[in-house]
Amino acid sequence: MNNTFDKTSSSNPSGQGPITIHNPDELKSVILDDRRPLLMACMLKNEIYHEQMAIVEEAVEQFENMLGAFVISKELMGCFCETFSVKGTPTFLFFNKGEEMDRILGCISRESLMEFITRNLETINRIT
Repeated sequence: MNNTFDKTSSSNPSGQGPITIHNPDELKSVILDDRRPLLMACMLKNEIYHEQMAIVEEAVEQFENMLGAFVISKELMGCFCETFSVKGTPTFLFFNKGEEMDRILGCISRESLMEFITRNLETINRIT
């Protein structure tokens, strides 16, 4: 198993994008990173994957300096789903300082994801 970040995102053939795909041994350090909030996408590579990934990439680009975004690798899917009680995919989880703040289950539109991110970032700003 590769222990380095895979910087390739499905809709970005150059591999230079704001979203990284992580392997199992990186999970804890990624979630506990307190430099910025984190959007974690738990998605299977099925018929909706590319569409949902494009929506995530577009949203993350708008919040690039305020938000980390990661897609769970296939190897990590089972462990991640069990640890965070993810019952279906796609599921989008929002973390801040290692704590889950919010989640959305199911396919998401660009507008819904933007609202989800904005709402959670505003909550963090009110707390700090």
